[in-house]
Amino acid sequence: WPLERGAEPVAWQGLSPAGLFAAARTDPGLEIVQVNHPVVPDWGNQYYQIFAVSQFTGEPGVEGFSFDFDAVELFNGRFLDEGLANFDTWMRMLNNGHRVTATGNSDSHNVVFREPGYPRNYVASRADEPDDADEDELVAGVLAGRVFVTYGPVLDFQANGGGPGDLVAAPDGSVRLRARVQAASWLD
Repeated sequence: WPLERGAEPVAWQGLSPAGLFAAARTDPGLEIVQVNHPVVPDWGNQYYQIFAVSQFTGEPGVEGFSFDFDAVELFNGRFLDEGLANFDTWMRMLNNGHRVTATGNSDSHNVVFREPGYPRNYVASRADEPDDADEDELVAGVLAGRVFVTYGPVLDFQANGGGPGDLVAAPDGSVRLRARVQAASWLD
């Protein structure tokens, strides 16, 4: 994404993950290849499950897996337990040098089953108003990891002066954290 209106979908049949990700990158301009719901225990047939990605190491156990994606949907709708398991795997991937941006999406396919809008992704932008945000800037922000996922609270945090997506140094072995959390009065 972003997707161009009227664009043909990627012909995915018969493609390996690496081939599928490469095909998804054929549009000009900045784009994000995202893996959605990598683990759904009840289904058992999602990307991380098919390639036996270990929740403990973040590495695949079956050949053919490709890390050539930019983002992974950790949180999907209200499936919080799945999201936390995906979060653990994502942290292991980061620890192994696989820099992938975490996202969360409502995945609302109908009105009754899941209400739209939760969780949400907040992407760093120079715009003060959502309508003023530049699409390329938002895509670049996601690619750089300048995102946080939330079910409501809005976070502003830094580690040694760096924000989300930044790599920070800790030459003396310590990290100074600063956080501010804001939420609507009806949120716990």
